[in-house]
Amino acid sequence: MRAVLRAVLGLAIVCGVASGAARAQDATFDVTLAGVRVAEMTIDSMVGDGRYAVVVMIRSDGLAGVVRRIRFESRAEGRITRDGLVPDRYSDRADTGRRQSQVEMVYDAGVPSVLTYTSPRPDGSDLVDPATQGGTLDPASALFAGLRDRPTGQGCDVAFAVFDGRRRAAYAASGDGAVCTATYRRVAGYTPEEMAERSRFPLELVYAPKGDAMQVVEASVQTIYGKVRLKRR
Repeated sequence: MRAVLRAVLGLAIVCGVASGAARAQDATFDVTLAGVRVAEMTIDSMVGDGRYAVVVMIRSDGLAGVVRRIRFESRAEGRITRDGLVPDRYSDRADTGRRQSQVEMVYDAGVPSVLTYTSPRPDGSDLVDPATQGGTLDPASALFAGLRDRPTGQGCDVAFAVFDGRRRAAYAASGDGAVCTATYRRVAGYTPEEMAERSRFPLELVYAPKGDAMQVVEASVQTIYGKVRLKRR
């Protein structure tokens, strides 16, 4: 299930968003692996007054009956600029039933500092210095950027880098706004074994009209364990 967490980018409203012109975008997805429903993912977000906040929750509690209980929660907040999202804070907690992990990061002008990082995963040989990761998105902000609603008629060309406190990845998508293809690519901080097993993960996102916007209704990513699919409820 850690593989599922990573595949969906790794992925209550946090404080700090002004409420005057705030607007919520909430979504719930069923997560399936090789056709079997294994988890539920919720994304609660709010944007307003040039800021955003997002909470991502992934849990398998009692679903499918074929995986042990997992729970992953990540939170991020930051600014919305002309060039995109600029995180201010990020945190996550994961419990796979056997192991727990925690990450906390704060940002200064878009440059992350890692306050806490505990994970059972081994570090890669090419350690990534957080001070060199200015302009990257945390996993929750990246998931929000990749799955949020888009104006009708706008294509889905987007590219950004993701830093989780130890590892750097790159995401790039293109398309006409109805069906978009994308790639999630491991860049640095991964072990040689991780890079050898697979370094690129192809994705597809399917949009449908929702009012005056286009909304993701389905997304899929090919992993070494099979196809992980998100389907919006």
